[in-house]
Amino acid sequence: MGSLLRKLKKDPTVRTDGAKVSIELRFDDPADFPATIKPLIGDALAQVVCTAAGARHAGDPDVVSVEVVIKATVRGDKSPWSAEGRDATCPAQARRSAAASRSG
Repeated sequence: MGSLLRKLKKDPTVRTDGAKVSIELRFDDPADFPATIKPLIGDALAQVVCTAAGARHAGDPDVVSVEVVIKATVRGDKSPWSAEGRDATCPAQARRSAAASRSG
């Protein structure tokens, strides 16, 4: 299995609040920003959303629907880029696995 994402120089900050997962990507070097964010569309974005949603379901099986918000900042400035997604857009197999973990 491969990844559609570039390796980050800094670990992302991930927070959960109920059914919401917030991911912050931080860049100290402005040159790193476009090279990492530009490919974060389509399947690559879905990969992040579905992975985060699956982890949230595994961490709290009572969560029914997960919202994932991704923001990217350069040197702590206001977010020049953000994206959102929901687990409902993930492949059916991932949703079935999450539902199975809830039913125990």
